[in-house]
Amino acid sequence: MKEPTIFEQLFKNYPEIVFVMDKKGRYVYVNEKAQKILGYHQDDFTGKHYSEFHFLTENSLHLLKEQYPMMQAGDIQKDMIITAISSKSKKHYYSFWFDTIIHDSQEYIWFVLKDVGNLVALRNEKKQLRKQNFLLAEAVHQTGVGIVITDPNQHDNPIIFANKSFQEITGYRSEEIIGQNCRFLQGPESSKNTISSLREAVENRKEIHCEILNYRKDGSTFWNELTISPVLSPNGELTHFIGIQVDITKRKMMELDISIDLSLARNLQQMLLSHPLKNNLIEIEGFYHPSNKLGGDYYKWHQINEDQYVVTIMDVMGHGIAPSLITMLINAEINFLLEQQIIDPKEVLVKLNDHQISLFLEKNEEIGKFYFTCIYLLIDTKKRRIDYINAGHPDFYLKNGYTVKMFDSTSIPVGILKNYDFRMGTIYYQPNSELFLHTDGMNEILTENGNVFSAEFIERKNLDKINKRLMLTEHEDDVCFIYVKLS
Repeated sequence: MKEPTIFEQLFKNYPEIVFVMDKKGRYVYVNEKAQKILGYHQDDFTGKHYSEFHFLTENSLHLLKEQYPMMQAGDIQKDMIITAISSKSKKHYYSFWFDTIIHDSQEYIWFVLKDVGNLVALRNEKKQLRKQNFLLAEAVHQTGVGIVITDPNQHDNPIIFANKSFQEITGYRSEEIIGQNCRFLQGPESSKNTISSLREAVENRKEIHCEILNYRKDGSTFWNELTISPVLSPNGELTHFIGIQVDITKRKMMELDISIDLSLARNLQQMLLSHPLKNNLIEIEGFYHPSNKLGGDYYKWHQINEDQYVVTIMDVMGHGIAPSLITMLINAEINFLLEQQIIDPKEVLVKLNDHQISLFLEKNEEIGKFYFTCIYLLIDTKKRRIDYINAGHPDFYLKNGYTVKMFDSTSIPVGILKNYDFRMGTIYYQPNSELFLHTDGMNEILTENGNVFSAEFIERKNLDKINKRLMLTEHEDDVCFIYVKLS
């Protein structure tokens, strides 16, 4: 069918794509704009029914088939978008409108397709953003931490958003939260110092992380691990604050329970320590300073008879309640041995080693790490003799007049090897000699004093100074030392 001249005249230079069909749905004309954009020639269309030759996607063709009878009847479908595919397989999106035209007593339908690719892309982008925003909002609401957003550009920096978790943590409904300043969660027991730090951080637009006791709607308290972060625009202007709250009440209660347990264990451990002993033959005094971590430092002395004394100092490896409990077990074992009149250093250390091995290493290799170092002295004041074993412990010192002698380790720590043969040493001392024993927590203080083990260092008055210093300072490890004066 030859294309009517009237269509060529009307639509050749039309700025949008134009198709003309007869009432039966056959193409009679396609303008040059359509041919150029879609990549098909006029002859590809002319005379063919739109269902035979189509450049539309399956969905768009189905839509056209549905709407064509209505178009024939003159009904107008608004805001319809169809998808066309060019000869180069490129997709194009068009909105279209149609009208009828009569030529040579015949009625035709002409379509105008307007490129709305940018609009479709924008709609898809908005749809994707809405989906992402929905997912983000759901994630924010469903997360297990409380999240609020405040607006510092409004009076009193009010809350403008609170997620579901924040409502669950505090007991307040959203309408009771929005518009409030975050301080409404504070109460009589909330730390004034923490509140001051929060206020200062907000005023200075700084991030802050802290723990504070807050109040729920019903008046009950909860520990809040709080992080507040400023949100800045690209040009550095403050737009919002984001607050993240985590209810750490259970953790704080556990910490309190642990703190109570540690304090009790420390007190029990200190109750095991011997009290000062003094007579005309010997003077023994111990100094114990616990650290912020419970350890296994321990000392003990015992008078066997008029002439013999046992002095021991030890350090169970590790920190926490376990080393403290092991110290109590060792103390009980030493008491048992002394009651049995077992005082010989080698025999005592062998039995302590067997005891430690049987309790831990043989039953559980993981627990076997709880070995201990120690010094065990058997002092005979009549013979002025000291039989000793240093089982992996720091050196101890004997001062005689202006001479100081060091005695280092003779054996490995207790509880490492089964059936170990501990090596004993013997010392003979002069009248008015002095002994100094310590645990490894003392090393830092001794290092600061340089060559500390001079005759002047091992003096009672100097040890008093160290003792006072330890009372005023914090240290990572327990510190124990023993001073013995031998007449």
